[in-house]
This record gives sequence, C-alpha cells and structure tokens, in this order.
Amino acid sequence: MFRRSLCGILLLNIGISANLFSQYSETQHVIPPSPAIAAYQKYGDYPVSYSTGLPDIKIPLYDIKIKDFVFPIDISFHASGRRPDYEFSTLGVGWLLNASGYISREIRDRPDELASPGMEKSIADIGNTNGFWDPLKAYNNLIPADITIPANASSTYLKDAEHDVYSYSVNGISGKFILDDGRDAVPLTSTSCYINSYARITDEKGVRYEFGGTNKTEFTEIRFNGQATNIEMARHLNKIILPSGEEITFTYGTRWTTISTDRIESPPVSTRVLTYGNLFRFDNTYPLVDPAIQKFEYEMGGYNVSNITTSRRDYPILYLKSIEFSYGKVFFTYDDTTLKLQSMEVFNLNNVRVKSVEFSYIRTPGTLSELPNNNSASLSTLILKGNISSDLDKYTFDYYNYQLPHSSDTQEFNKRTDWWGYVNSTGDRTPVESYESPALVQRGCVDCKSAGYFSKISGMLKKIVYPTGGNTEFIYEPNLYSLSGTTPGTEGPGLRIGKIISDGGTENKIVKTYKYGTNEDGLGKLIYMPNARDFRSYQSNICYFSADNRVIFSGAYSIISYALRPVDNAAEGYRQPIYYPFVTEYTESASGTNNGKVIYQYSIPETVTAFIGTAGSFRMKNWTGNKMLSKEVYKKGSTPNSYKLIQRDQNVYNTFNYRIIPQIRMHRIWGLDYENTSFNYRPLEMNHANIGYGTFEYYGFPFELINNPIESAVEKIESQTSTIYDDLGGYMDTKTSYFYDNLAHLQPTRTETIISNKEKIIEEIKYPMDFLSPGQTPIQQAITNLKNKHIFAPLEKSLYLSTLTGTQKRLVSSQFFAYNPTKPLLDSVMTIDVEEPISNFTPLNIESQVLTIDNRYKSRHYFDVYDAYSNLLQQHTAHKPVASYVWGYNQQYPMAEVVNALSKDIFYLSFEEGYGTYTNAKSKTGKWSRKDAFSTTLTGLTNGKYTLSYWKSSADGLWNYVMINDIDVNGSYAIAISNPGYYIDDIRFYPKDAQMTTYTYDQLVGMTSMTDPKGKITYYEYDNSMRLQHIRDQDRNIIKSYKYHYKQ
Repeated sequence: MFRRSLCGILLLNIGISANLFSQYSETQHVIPPSPAIAAYQKYGDYPVSYSTGLPDIKIPLYDIKIKDFVFPIDISFHASGRRPDYEFSTLGVGWLLNASGYISREIRDRPDELASPGMEKSIADIGNTNGFWDPLKAYNNLIPADITIPANASSTYLKDAEHDVYSYSVNGISGKFILDDGRDAVPLTSTSCYINSYARITDEKGVRYEFGGTNKTEFTEIRFNGQATNIEMARHLNKIILPSGEEITFTYGTRWTTISTDRIESPPVSTRVLTYGNLFRFDNTYPLVDPAIQKFEYEMGGYNVSNITTSRRDYPILYLKSIEFSYGKVFFTYDDTTLKLQSMEVFNLNNVRVKSVEFSYIRTPGTLSELPNNNSASLSTLILKGNISSDLDKYTFDYYNYQLPHSSDTQEFNKRTDWWGYVNSTGDRTPVESYESPALVQRGCVDCKSAGYFSKISGMLKKIVYPTGGNTEFIYEPNLYSLSGTTPGTEGPGLRIGKIISDGGTENKIVKTYKYGTNEDGLGKLIYMPNARDFRSYQSNICYFSADNRVIFSGAYSIISYALRPVDNAAEGYRQPIYYPFVTEYTESASGTNNGKVIYQYSIPETVTAFIGTAGSFRMKNWTGNKMLSKEVYKKGSTPNSYKLIQRDQNVYNTFNYRIIPQIRMHRIWGLDYENTSFNYRPLEMNHANIGYGTFEYYGFPFELINNPIESAVEKIESQTSTIYDDLGGYMDTKTSYFYDNLAHLQPTRTETIISNKEKIIEEIKYPMDFLSPGQTPIQQAITNLKNKHIFAPLEKSLYLSTLTGTQKRLVSSQFFAYNPTKPLLDSVMTIDVEEPISNFTPLNIESQVLTIDNRYKSRHYFDVYDAYSNLLQQHTAHKPVASYVWGYNQQYPMAEVVNALSKDIFYLSFEEGYGTYTNAKSKTGKWSRKDAFSTTLTGLTNGKYTLSYWKSSADGLWNYVMINDIDVNGSYAIAISNPGYYIDDIRFYPKDAQMTTYTYDQLVGMTSMTDPKGKITYYEYDNSMRLQHIRDQDRNIIKSYKYHYKQ
C-alpha cells in the first residue's frame, strides 16, 4: 500500500514554517502608496475640520494667476500627532509642500490591469444553483481570484476579487474613485469633476489636469505569475490645460528608496510568525504511525516562533523641480542627500527673479538621532525675499519638545506605535491576546498599544512668529472617545486643538478655545474600534497521506502571523480620526473679555465593518463625508458666562446617483499544500472538491467570505435655512431649497427662496448638459462644444415669483448666454425687458435639434473680438460706447482700455516687451523706455481725427508730457517720434473722441502704474510678499500706505 504523508515531508525541518507562510503570499491583499504619496493622503483620511479638531495651518508662498485661474503654492502642517511611519516630506516632520497634484492607488488583491475583468459578484452570485448554496460552484468561481494560487498560474485565467482604490488631490480638488470592468471611473466621493480613467481630471470650469508620463510616474515591483512586474502606483501632475489652451507644466526629479546613502527609505514591515502544531486529527481508519508525524506532534504540540522578519517595498520618490507657465517659472532646489527643500525661486519671462523663499531646518525636538525620510528634521525658518536680496520677511517656527527615548534607534522608533500608528514608548510588541498561550504574554501585549499623549505631541508645531512680529500659539489636547458614552473617556488617535492664541501686539491678542462633544463632554466618535485580532493573519494547512487511491486527512497545522501594523483589510479603519458631532469655539480678548461663541454641528461619516479571517474588515462610505449640519452664533449675554443666540444656519443634504457594485472580500482559512504540477490551482484540493468528499466534508469551506460592495453616490445640499434673532426675541427665517433635476450633471437647476409668508423666489438654470442633441446652429454648436469640454456654464438663468405652493409662477427677469461655436467664450448676453411679471415665458428648449427661446429676448451685451489667447479685445453694450483693449506681457495683462474706439483703431506701446532700455531711472512708467527715436506705421484705421500722446525726457532729467490732437487719418498713419540722446515712453494713439487709460505691471507681482486719459499717473509699490505697500502720485509722493496683520 502506497502511503505519502505531507506533514511528514514538510516538518522534517521545523524552520520551514516561515517559508510556508510566504508561499501563500505571492501578492499582498493591499499594496499601499509610496511614503511620499502617503504623506499627502493623510489629508484625505484625516481631514482638516473643526469636527476632527485639526486646525488649518498654511503659509502661502506664491499664486500662479492666469486670467481668472489661480494655482496656489503653499506649505501646510498636519497637526494630528507624531508618527514613526517614515512618511517622506521635503519639508520635514508635519509640513508638506502643496505645489503639484497626484492620482495614486491602493492595490486591492491583484492589480486591476493584470487580472481583468474583476469578479463584481456577491456571495450569493458565486454559489447560487437554483436558489441553493452550491459550495463546489462557489469554489470554482473563487479559485481564479485566490491570491494564494501557485506562481505558475496563467494570467489569462486569473481574476480580481476587489477593485483597486484610486485617490486624487490637485488644486483643492480631492477624492477617491475606482475603475469598473469597463475601465470607467466610478467616484467614491462626491464630485462634479469628470475623471477620465487614470490620466485626466476635468473640473466644472473645463480646466484639465493631466497626470503621468515620463519621469512623472511612481511604480513598485510585485511578483505576478511568478515574475517580477513593475506596477504603477501613482501619477503626478504633468500639466494643467486651461479652456483657453494655455498650459502650466510640471517637471520632477526621482530618487529610489533603495539607495543606501541618502536616508530615503521605505518603511519596514515587521512580522512574527507562529506555527501551531497538530491541533486536529480526523481519520481513525488509518492510524497515524508515521514517525515524522509523531515527532511533529511531540515537538510542536504548542507553537514554534520563527524569527521576526522585516521587509520593505521600494518606490521611486518624485520631487517637484519646476513649474513653467506662460509668463514665468518657479524652481525648487533641494539638498542633494536628504532632498530637504532649500529654496523656491520665481522668475518672469525675462529671467528676472521676482521672489524667492529660503527654508532652514533644525533637529526635530525630542528626537535623538537622524531618522530616514526627514523624520528628524523640522522647518525652523522661512525667509521670503523680493527681487532685492537684502529685503526679507521671516517666519520662525517652534515645536513641542518631549524626548522620545527610542528615537536613537531607527528600527525601534518605527516599531513603537499605538493602535493607530502614532508614537508611544511601549508599542514595539505585537498585540497578542494572553489566552493564546501563557508563554505569549512575554512576547506580546494589548495595553502596550494604548495612546501616549506626550509621545505624539513631541515635534508638533507650537508657535509661528510672523514677519510683523506677531505670533500664533497652538495648544493641543488628546482626542477622547467612550464606548459607554460616559466621561472621562479613553484617549484615541491623534490630537485635537484645544486653544489658539493669536498675539498681534499690545491690545491685539485673541484667544480661541475649543470644546468638543455633545454638551461639551469632550467625547467623539471613534468609527472603528481597535482590536488585537486586527494585527494577525491566520491560516490552517491540511496534512494528508495517500492510500488505496484515497486521500486520508491526518491532521492540520496553523500558521499565525502577528504584525506591528493592522492587517490589510482593517488598515483603513486605523487611519481614521475621531469625529466630534459638536464643536464650540469661544473667543476672548487679551483682557479676558468674552466675545461670544460659535457652536458647529457635523455629520459623522458612515462606515461598514465586519470580520474575516478572525480579523476585522473596514470600509468607508466615502461620499457621506463629514459635513456641517448647523452653525449657531452667540454674543455674550447680559450676565457673566451667559450667551445670546443671534444667528442659526442649518444645512440639509440629499443623496443622488446611488450605485452599488458587488464584490466580495475573501480569506483562505485552510488549504492543501501545493504539488509540483502545471495546473492553474491546487490540483489535489480541486480533485477532492469535485469528488465531493474529504476536503469540504472534514474541514468546511476553504474560504471565509464577506460581501464588500463598492458603493458610490453624491451628496448635495438640499436646503439652507438662516435664522436671524433680535434682542427682543423676534426672528426672521430665510430658507433656500436646491433642486437637481438632471442627474447627469447634478448642478442646481432650480433654487427656491421663501421671502414672505405668501411668496417665494424661484431661479431656474439651464446648462449645456441638459441637451442631448443640440443641433448645428452656431448657438447649438456652442452648446456641444461646452459639453465636450465639460464646462458647466449656465445657458439661461430665469427668475420667477410664485406662491408658496408654486402656483401663479411669473417671470421677473431672464438672461440667455450665447457662446462662441468653437471656443468656450461668450459671444453675447440677451435679456428680457420685464415691466410687469410675465406668466407666459418660454424657457430655452431644444427638441429634435430645433432650438426654441422666448421671442422677447433682446441682445444687450456683445463680446465682439477676442485674440488667439482668448483675451477680450472689444465689447459693447447696446446703445453705449464700445470699449477696446490692448494686451501685453505675453498677452497676460490688459495694458490699455479705450472707451469709444474700435480695437483696430488704437495703439499703445510702453516698451515693456521690447524696443526699450531697461532702467527704472530712465522710464516714466514700468521698467523700459526707448532712447532717441521711435517710428511705426498703423494701417486699417477708420478715417477720422486722432490723438497722439507720449512722454519724453529732457536734459534736466525731467519728463514732459506731449499730446497732439486733431490728427487727420485716412486709413493709415505713420508715427514718428524723435528725442535725440534722451528717452521716450508710453506712446498712445486713439480716435479723438475716445478716452484711453493705460497700465504697466511687474510681471508676477502686480500693477505698477496707471495713467488716466489726461496723462495723470498713479504708481503702486509692493512688499516682499507681493502685497500692495504704497500708492504714489505722479510726483512719486506717497498718498496711501498699507500695513498688514496676520489673520487671527
């Protein structure tokens, strides 16, 4: 009789236990983003909000402005508490540079693109046969998605049980999405943006953010199909494309975490593996006589502890090097070794530096040694300079200093965390329950993962001292929660702000104190409770031997892996903050005078928790978010410590476009070991599953399953009610309701505001997306163009009066906006003259490609001419003079505005873009003037009389204003100005009856002069922070000055 014992074969070497574990782990359940992306994603998991107790701490550095588009560059501090995760930042502990954007992903099970399509099935779907659970059918459906299948499996056979989750953040837009089986983006958070797969996000104004490309993509290596494969983990912002076609481009440098000389590393992952012995015996017919099995049972009746294993995952770290736009550049310089940001410089198109920012650092207080990824560096000073290097504004930063005793050892510091990953002094041990085995008490603990306030506050920002000399101090408290709802509560993840003290000098000090929880009890909602089970993974292996062509099950051994961080399925729950349903902000003056209070009420995000493989499983209903429900403003009362309500604002939300995509979360709880065959999965296990006895019969279904669907929806404001209270007890309510009649775009199509106890105002808005097949007229082509560019520009806005029930609806005003057929630019605005409310108004409609608008519309305003950069060159209002414009500085700034002249009939030249000599001393306005002479010929002019004016300098150094009137023009005119040896500036030519106002600018800073139609000049000067400092008259006498104080 042939007999083969798998246990006997495997356990000849007890050290094989670690290898057994790794063979079931070709692919992790979750592959996290790089340390650099993780630092930014923290703002998504732990948002800035009163409800989380996280203050909004930002220092603005520079704004890139192109027309009405603004891209801010700033730095921010996340004051949630000190973490030893080795998140990477070029600014050290807590600070982040916000000057770019990204789309990243968290791989769930297999990468989407390597095992497509996904399963998108529920538990009922995978095992349903005629309404009954069919374990064999379920097993066959699950095997392709089992990440423990052998390395030689065919990739065409594999499926993916869970969709990867993508996160994005750019220019104040952030959220999450998945790609469904059709590779279409399904938003998980509320958004009005259009997400094009994994490469582009378009906002509702048609601004396109494009991601990825050469040297703009992060990836990591995984093992797939037995081979090392590079998988994209993040795409960084490549360019911004405005509706006008103008672009902002970004370039990056790359540093791999594998380089050993620069202290830029991936965080280590430490695991302790325990192998438990022969816990189960099944078959009495074939007694266990194999000596190896007996030895196994004797030696491993309890457990064996393998050595702790430490692994790292390598990534390329991308760091921003430059930003280029139509009229300037921004450069970032870093330390060669650590990649700490050293400076930021802003240059105009003439390569003249207009601003620089310098950064310096100290060893993070409380830290005893240098830690990887700048985790022991803290920003100490920030110096802003203008184009004159000696002028500066200086910020300084101070931090809380509590010594972290284990920060002298890189590995130990990374291990010592509380449940949620914040620093504590005892958290290096795994949270193993004592009942597992008495000996394990020495190897693990539960209490060691408790939060430690003084550990996580160490290195947090304490004070900012501003260039003005004022300062802001931050005082923190521990977050608290309670299962029973009673005080004092238990310390939870992170920190909350307790007090902000803003001191602007004598008699200018404001103290804001924050109280949390219902009735200020200090307790918040911990949306996922920590548990030791979440720090281990468990699997059993079946021992068997073959006899008489049968498989005899002789027992099992178990592999349990304990880790210092939570298992993949529960990890997201441990990244969440405590949420407070109520937060009260008290304000006091320097003398302690009570200045009132504000009470905020917030919703708590919805979550789903379950258990799988003995550990927890967590997911967010991301669209529910954390929204303000109400705000109550109180002034101080007539008696001490009393308050009087003066205003209450209430918000109500509604959910739209709910969608559910089924998927399961699976965990293999037992399995037979692999045989060396070419099959796609465990052949022996599958064979006996098909026979229908043995495997499932003895040990149950090999997978533990939970439904883990993807849920998507959008929450929009449904109503806002504002109530104003007077001192006599009276009040006035204003309620506005919002309606979203087109679920395709979810813009407010209708708003209703109650204005009395009898009437309400209704505003109706129509958008391009409201029309499916617009047609071919110019107006209809314009609608198609706006739709294609994802621009939610209103086409028609109509205002009505009606009764409270909506009857007697009468139009009181309406506007129709006509756009250019090929560019997203207004051509004209039409209105309806309403002397008395109209009851028979015809709203805009397109049916069968036929456009219908009310015939009482009249064109009121015309946008006549644009240039190639979408700059308006000429416009006019019906029965009023035309206005024309000259643009300069690479077509970014309006240099001249002329009233009562066509754009083709005007000329202005200030020599700021050529033909000039660069010297402030020899220019009347701006920085440039022309020496000796200037001439040019203008053609295509309207016949008539014109005016020529200019400034010229003389031997005494003074400037003289010259104006020549009544110049006869017949189609063309030759301007010829001579001033030998001296200078000419600000040449203006325009029709006699027109009026011209001209401007000069310091590129990237602001307007430096304005010359009115009479030639009178006003000058503007700026400080190093590019803020207006002085206004001077024509003789450069100061007529107004500005001093700035930081917001308190």
